[in-house]
Amino acid sequence: MCGIRPGSQAVVIGGGMIGLLMLQLAKLEGAAKVALLEPVEEKRLVAAKLGADVCINPLQADVKKELQKAGFTWVNTVIECVGRPATIEQAIRIAGNKAVVMMFGLTKPDETISVKPFEIFQKELELKASYINPYTQKRALDLIDTGRLDVSGMVCGTCGLEKLEEILSSPRVRARGKYIICP
Repeated sequence: MCGIRPGSQAVVIGGGMIGLLMLQLAKLEGAAKVALLEPVEEKRLVAAKLGADVCINPLQADVKKELQKAGFTWVNTVIECVGRPATIEQAIRIAGNKAVVMMFGLTKPDETISVKPFEIFQKELELKASYINPYTQKRALDLIDTGRLDVSGMVCGTCGLEKLEEILSSPRVRARGKYIICP
């Protein structure tokens, strides 16, 4: 749905599990360059290991300048995986001409975004959204089973049930990534 073709340049906003999967899928589709925008350093490090060409902390850097410095001259696709109005608006701003902006992150039902129709018109942007459907699970499992998608690199730790309360009660700990709980 993102229109990624060999040689494309893609930006993924959000380095959670979904964003890290999208990064890998963009590479599998043939994107020549993929950038990840993510404020949490641990997630940026995982993204680099999974093939991100550049990882940018959007809270501390001028994203457009950093993308240009990394050779992103025409961003064809931006995949927003956070689900916040501010990051959806950011996706629209950094998208290049004739780009696809995929709103994959789920916002709250009553949230709105501020869109400048002229910017959409001027860049000839295509705004899309994706709703998870029952036909993707088998394909996803096949990609994992064949090793084309790496999900093991996204797990930041394995621990017993005694650590579950600590993990769930600490946003800082949860921000590092996913944990596997082995009873």
